[in-house]
Amino acid sequence: MGTTVVLKTGETLDSFRVLDIGAGSGLVGEKLYKNGITDIVGINLLEEAIDAINREQPGIYRDCYAMDMSDISKQKYSQLQKEKFNILTCGSALDFSDIPPLGFAAAYNLLVPDAWFVVNIKGVKDFFDTNSDSNGNIASFIRYLVSNKIASVTRNESYQHRIAINQRPIIYTAVLGRKLDNIPLMDIMQHEAESEK
Repeated sequence: MGTTVVLKTGETLDSFRVLDIGAGSGLVGEKLYKNGITDIVGINLLEEAIDAINREQPGIYRDCYAMDMSDISKQKYSQLQKEKFNILTCGSALDFSDIPPLGFAAAYNLLVPDAWFVVNIKGVKDFFDTNSDSNGNIASFIRYLVSNKIASVTRNESYQHRIAINQRPIIYTAVLGRKLDNIPLMDIMQHEAESEK
């Protein structure tokens, strides 16, 4: 979904600089690489996940870091800002709350203006229907960004990710959007306060 839509804008594969947060074992990076996108940096919470990427996807990621995006040092953040990422991806870490809104915001703010983001959110059949949330935190946060003109959503598409052991389908929604502005810290605090009501 994402690569096709982005290429229609006239951007070229060799211009993409990807930040893959919650990279896991590198499945998103592998897909991007097979589609011709080769400048990929991965971030995982645990060092063991970095070991898995290096073992299972050798040569796919230019760099991989083990860090908590919601508690990143100023020095490391400044280093990552120099990368000038223009695509942010997250395969599934958002739906397990591995990356809270503060961590997502820190990664999002690393993007250059008008950059793309592609995220998967579990359990949301219609991204703009607030009643369909089973993982409302990140879905509602992105809707909050859209309503405040910090992000725009270009496309969202629900799909069956797999069948669970109980034979029920596990539904995800892929969301493709663009960065319009940085996320102010106050917006994160306000969203979290509203979510707790």
